Order: sequence, then C-alpha cells, then structure tokens
Amino acid sequence: MVSALSSELGQSRQAKHATTRVAGFSDLPKELVANIVSSLPYADRPAFRATCKLACELVDAASNGWVMKVDEGEALLTSGLLQRLTSLAYMWFERWTWEGDQEANFLAVMLINRNVFAKLQEVRFPRTPHIPFRCLRGLLSALLSVVCLSLPPLAPVVLRDSPLQHAALRSIAALTSVVELNMEGWEVTDSGARILGQGLPKLQRLILGDLTELSRTGYSSLAQLRGLQCFTATGVRGNNLTLEPLTALTGLTGLRMELALGFRDEGLGPLACLPALRTLGWWHAEAHVSTGLRPGSVSPWLRELSLCVELDMRALSVLAATCTGLAMMQVQGIVIPSPEEDPAFAAAAVAAGVAVITPANAQAVASGSGAAAARTGTVVPVMPSLRTLIIGELYIAPLDELQPVVRLRALFPALENVLVFHVLQRGMLLLEGLSRLKRLVFNCISLRDELLGLLPPLPSLKGLQLECCSHLTGAAVGALRAVPSVEQLLLIDTPAVTDSFLTEAVVHLRGIRTLILSRLPNVRDEGLQALAVLASSLEHLELRFMPEVTPAGLQVVLQLPRLNLVTVSECAGIGKDACRDLGAALVAAGRDVVVEHETTVLVSVSLADEFGASEEAEDLGARR
Repeated sequence: MVSALSSELGQSRQAKHATTRVAGFSDLPKELVANIVSSLPYADRPAFRATCKLACELVDAASNGWVMKVDEGEALLTSGLLQRLTSLAYMWFERWTWEGDQEANFLAVMLINRNVFAKLQEVRFPRTPHIPFRCLRGLLSALLSVVCLSLPPLAPVVLRDSPLQHAALRSIAALTSVVELNMEGWEVTDSGARILGQGLPKLQRLILGDLTELSRTGYSSLAQLRGLQCFTATGVRGNNLTLEPLTALTGLTGLRMELALGFRDEGLGPLACLPALRTLGWWHAEAHVSTGLRPGSVSPWLRELSLCVELDMRALSVLAATCTGLAMMQVQGIVIPSPEEDPAFAAAAVAAGVAVITPANAQAVASGSGAAAARTGTVVPVMPSLRTLIIGELYIAPLDELQPVVRLRALFPALENVLVFHVLQRGMLLLEGLSRLKRLVFNCISLRDELLGLLPPLPSLKGLQLECCSHLTGAAVGALRAVPSVEQLLLIDTPAVTDSFLTEAVVHLRGIRTLILSRLPNVRDEGLQALAVLASSLEHLELRFMPEVTPAGLQVVLQLPRLNLVTVSECAGIGKDACRDLGAALVAAGRDVVVEHETTVLVSVSLADEFGASEEAEDLGARR
C-alpha cells in the first residue's frame, strides 16, 4: 500500500513541478487525495471520519487530530507521507511481531521522522505481544508531547529486574507529558516501582499488569505519584496492610484492584474509604460471601462499585444506607431470601407491597408475616440511584422449591442497564417488571433456548445484545417477541444466528435503527437481504468478521433509504473496492451515506459502552 502511495505522490509532483510548487496535500488533485484517504488505515474516531469526508481537509493544522493505524503487514516506509501529515496526533501499531526487518524499519522511520513523533499525543500497540528494547528506547526518546501511552511488555529475552528492564523503566519515568500510562503485561517489582515513582510528574491514570512480586515497599514507591487520579492493578498479592501506603494518594477518584489467589483479606480495607474515590473495583480471584461489607467500610461518595461477592440482603442494606448516589454496581450474584429463610424480610416486602407471591411461598408469606412484623428494623434495601447492574449470575430455583420474595425491581427501581454472564434455572424472571430497563446484554455461554424463552416482557427496552451464546439454537429467536421496542440489536459470536434467524428477528423487531453483526459464520447474503424489511427504520449497519457475506449481500443498502452509516470490518469476502463501488452507487442515487471499510478493528463493540451515557448526561446537566 505504501509503495503505491509513494508512486502516486511522485508522479503528481513531477507533473506539477513544471508549473507550480506543491506545498502540501491540499495542493494535490482531489481525486488523488481521495485515493490516499481511502487507502490509509485509521481508527474509529469521529473527528477523523469528518476530516476524511472532505478530501480538501486532508492536512489541516487546526484539525482535531489525525489517526494513523499501522499494521505489521505494512512496511511503514511512510517517511514522505508522515512528513505531510502535519496534524498527526494519534498512532497505533497493530499486531506487530517484529519479524524480519520490522524492528530495523521501525527505528529507521522514527529517526527520519522525529519531528512527527515529537508531536504525537497518543501511541498504542493493540494486540502487540511485546516490543524490542531498542525500539522502545528509540520511541520514548522521540515522544516529546505524548499524553496517552500504552506499551506492551519488553521482549521475553529481557529478564525481570535486569539492567535492560531498569533502563526501559527509567525512559518511561522520564516522560514529562504523559497523563495516561498503560503498562498491562509488565512485571513490576519493588525496584521497578521505585523507578516509576521518581518520575512521571503529570501522570493521572496508571494501569499496571502483573504485580505479584510487589510488596508494601513497592506500593510505597507508587504512592509518590501524588497526581494519580485513577489506578488499576492486577495480580495483587498480600493483604490490606500491603496496600496501605496507597492511602497517601488522596486524589484518587478511581481504583481497580484485581487480587491474586490467596489475598489474605476479604474486607475492603482503608483504600475503599479514600475521600475523593468515586469508582472502586475490588475483585478477588474467587467469589465469596459479602461478610466484609460493614457500615463505614466504603466511601459514601462512590458512584461505581465492582465486587467479586454474592450480596445478601444484609450487605445490600449496608450499601443502600451508605452509598446513596451509587449508579453502577458489579457483583457475582444477589441472594434474595425466601419467606421460610427470612420471615422478617418477607414481612417487610409484603408491607412495602413488593413481595412476589408464588404457589411455593404463598403459605409461608401468609403465616410468617404476622409474627415477623413485630420484629422491628427490617426493611427491603432499596437503591433508587442505581442505573447499571453487571451481574455474574441470575438464579431462581424451580417453582416447587423455595422462591425469592422479591424481584430486582424492588431493590433497584430505576435500573436502566443490565449485563448478565450466567442465567440458571428460572433466573430470567428476576428481570420481571423492570419498567425502565433500556439496555440488556447477555454474554452467556451457558444460555439455552428454554432459559431465554423465560425473558419477561420488557416494553421499554431499546438495546439488546446477544454475545457468545453458543448453546442457543434457531428456536431462540421467538424470545425476541418480549422486546418489541428494541432499536439497537447486537448479535456477536453466536452460531445460532443464521439467515433464517436474522430473517425472523427483523420481523419481530421492526424498529431497529442500529444493527451490528459480528463473528456470525452462519449468516450469508440471504440474511443480509432480509434487512430490506427495516427500510423505514435502519440507520446504522455494521458488519465485523463476517466471513460468508459478499458484495452481493451488501447491495441491500440500496433498499434502506434511512441508512446513513455502513461499516465493514475484516469481512474476508468484502474488500475495499466493493465498499468504494457501493459508495459511488449511493452517491449516484443521491444518497448521503458514509461507507467505511476497516482492515482491522482496534476495539470490540458492545452495548455496555453506552451504559454510562445517561449518568454522564445527568452529571453534565447538573454542572450546568
């Protein structure tokens, strides 16, 4: 690709030098510029899309930022091209393995274009397993303005705590402009933490990977990064006393700790009470009961909380009384008692009018509530501010066994977003009555037809995602009748989604505005043609990793008059030329539709990305 671009640029310069001087891309023929734009790999950023739509704005010093994504398969011999991208601000190096001449080429391009790299604000290496030492040192010496930096670990030949690793860490610590640093995958020891803690003066967000070798001394070193606002760590060993030095980071608003197996404290410790903390993730390697939650054990100002626990009603009562502004909660499960297990709770639920009376618990509720009513102090814990629930497991026993006395709606009346990883027995019925639910994500390998068939009517639901539901069959499509108002449908990595499944799904969901199909090997052109029934609603169509679709199936776009965005990513049967031809056909038909073709995908798509949208909007409105 790069050699072809260089050839085109060279021919254009030769043709124009006889009459005028070419100052930049804006002086080149628009047709040539458009070809260059369509050939450039780029990330999914609206500012970049808007710039690409008008080829005359290819180079604009006032641009909001250029994105350039460089695949390993490309030679990166882009010296002439890089020098003209005066607004280049973001660069990703995707899937690099540093084989052959990749390492030498990387260094050569940096040396030739140090002025370009000096202006970069963000550099990432998605899906790149490691980076050679000399490439890392060369890159860091060139990044004078980088703000966001994500680095893969050094090559395996560089040993932990070796002089080379320490030299690399010193180069990282010397970066004076970095605000966000991701070192996931690096093994950081006490000596490495000491090096990092002595530098990085502007660092606000830090992600560290394997901290299994870090002791209290190492955490004391990290606590010197006093400007830190968000800290994420994995493989954390020891106990709460080991982490106690981090309490010096009083400006922390976000803390996410993934604890290694054998972490010796179940309670949250003093870090959970930091005064500025708004987001807390405290994730043990194994789920456990919520005995560590006590009054005063968490900050009352929390907005987001993630715990690897099964919450019982006692623990939920603590959270309801303490975290009155909690908007998002992630837990392994929620244990709701039956009347036989907790008569006082059943009495409180009956008094509040939220008890669910089933044949299995009707007698217990009736007989136990009177006696239990005399016991004071028991109430149903209600969290009216909670908008998002991410839960590991939904479970209700078979109907002839003990039944929970309430559903989720009694505990979280304002719930708008739910993500579920497992559904067992009749657990789907816990969603019953969630009248404000807008988005529902099932990422459930174990989800079966009979379980999804229990999905209760959810008339307010606007977004639905089925992902990794490998045990579903085509019969599961009938469950979509329960959610007729869905406008966003994401079907991801679910083999049951076939042409016939998709054909029936769009019959049940006629109001779909956004449809994202990803990793569906059993969907072919026939399934895409069925989308024509969405002519009055569909606005955004995205195809990702769809190996069996071809340009013929994509022609359905011509039958969708409301469509304004089509994105094709890593679909083997649909190349760039096919997308270009489709775009031309749409222009000829007088349609203003953006047709994008991406050779690689940087970030996986999920409806969960929108879970915080309503809260952010509310916060913005409150500040105004």
